[in-house]
Amino acid sequence: FSALAYRDTQTAMHSMRVADLCVQVAHGLLSAKETYLLEMAALLHDIGKIGVPDSILLKPGPLTSDEWDVMRMYDRIGAEIIRGSFDNKSLLDAIRYLRTPFNATNDTVDGPTGRGIPITARLLSIADAFDAMISHRSYRQGRTQEEAFEELRRHAGTQFDPDLVFWFIDVVKQRGTSAVPAGTVSKESALQLGLHIEQLVEAVDRQDLPAMATWAQQLELTAAKAQAADIETRARAVRESIENPASFERALELSLELVNTARSARWSHVDLHTAAPRTPVVSSR
Repeated sequence: FSALAYRDTQTAMHSMRVADLCVQVAHGLLSAKETYLLEMAALLHDIGKIGVPDSILLKPGPLTSDEWDVMRMYDRIGAEIIRGSFDNKSLLDAIRYLRTPFNATNDTVDGPTGRGIPITARLLSIADAFDAMISHRSYRQGRTQEEAFEELRRHAGTQFDPDLVFWFIDVVKQRGTSAVPAGTVSKESALQLGLHIEQLVEAVDRQDLPAMATWAQQLELTAAKAQAADIETRARAVRESIENPASFERALELSLELVNTARSARWSHVDLHTAAPRTPVVSSR
């Protein structure tokens, strides 16, 4: 993702916004572990653009039909990068089936269709399309939120899962779209926080209170060294709620709050605002 951000900052920022949308709409639908996986899939769904020539990727205007043929290859390139980098079929499937139409049949696609498509891919498809529609590009203005909502409704049942479209719209209307969070800690600390969060999410899914306390303590220590006071305070609250003890529900609530608070620090992996663009940069295609 850092390599993609260096190559095309606007695509990386698009991916971060899509990840943020996915986390919001996953609340109440997916487990903590599934939400974490969806967030990672959203960050990496455009990684294949690393393999697209600059003359096409950064072209300040509409593409020709031949150029679009090249652009369409990036989905396959991205899937191969994910396949070769992670031993995680669920992550691969979320990205591989992202563009499968909801109403596709086995006669037209090689893979799952309808609600057989992983829910992570169905949610990611909606969030990706929504952000692309409301984003400004060099050759057109972005649509308003309401216009984008109407377009999602128009394609509900064909391109998108209709139930998830209406869920997505309700969530975004209630919570709004969030700005891309800014990193506040060093890259080394961000990496450590990310690893600890992954372990905490696993423990939450297993309802393993001792493991939750262990990883909350690790987050507390890492945050203290990084002077990330908010993360440190919330991690301490998780640990103390388990040690006192509190109910599992309360410990779970505090743990999920901690995960959400620590998310912004993980963006420190990427110097989005300091990378010098090599050519005029346009919004994500």
